[in-house]
Amino acid sequence: MKNKSYHGLSWGISTLGCPEYPLDKAVRLADQFGIRFLELRFLSGSAALAETLQLPENRNAMRRLAESGRCRVFGSAFHAALDSIEERNELCAIARCADEFNVPYIRVFGGFPFQEELTPERLSRSVENFRWFDSQNFHVRLALETHDGYSASSRCLKLAEALGGDLPIIWDAHHTWRFAGEGFQESFGLLKDFLVDIHFKDSHAVPGPPGAHLGDLPGEGELPLHELFTLLAREHCALPVTLEYEKVWMPYLPELPVALKVWKKHFLNNGDF
Repeated sequence: MKNKSYHGLSWGISTLGCPEYPLDKAVRLADQFGIRFLELRFLSGSAALAETLQLPENRNAMRRLAESGRCRVFGSAFHAALDSIEERNELCAIARCADEFNVPYIRVFGGFPFQEELTPERLSRSVENFRWFDSQNFHVRLALETHDGYSASSRCLKLAEALGGDLPIIWDAHHTWRFAGEGFQESFGLLKDFLVDIHFKDSHAVPGPPGAHLGDLPGEGELPLHELFTLLAREHCALPVTLEYEKVWMPYLPELPVALKVWKKHFLNNGDF
């Protein structure tokens, strides 16, 4: 089923796909393809987001992006189940920057492999880190991605329950499908009340530990992305649906503009987002 349109969805891209770009160039690429939202992780060749956003080439572009409401998530490398003063300091630096530009969420990871258990100690440390961040009185909130140790919806819900039912979640549909073996309908049904953003990407399995994979261009791997987009359109999902094209981790992948053209070819009528 090719060339089906999903015009009711709001598309985004992550700067993981163009890590060397300054922000103004990333915005121009999004504009070229009619993509509204940008999720920031790398800029100008660096993951130090709080620092790179102070560069003149990025700061003015960020101000314009913020004023138009096109950035909802800053990425971080913070791990909820770990205890690291350095990570906490880096997270606070990103949070100050997010508050300056009225970005509502910072994405955080779990901090342990999915093949390992969510032990009471890991759950307790995750709760502690979320509550510590809340005590800092930033406006921005932490959003847990369904990633690494929290790739299963059930694990995310355990943390949400421990936090009193208040946990923003970014649904990485690739990870719940590939690592946890969940169907998209199952994951969405369990997580929909907590979701603030949705990630997708494509990949194919390779020999190795459970979940081992290599990235692919959108629509050319194993993930049933038409099924995902049909579900989101049927549910009238108003959240950004963000291509997390991980060229920064997988440099063998073609450049992001190539991926966007392939995405359009496989999923959108007349090439329109």
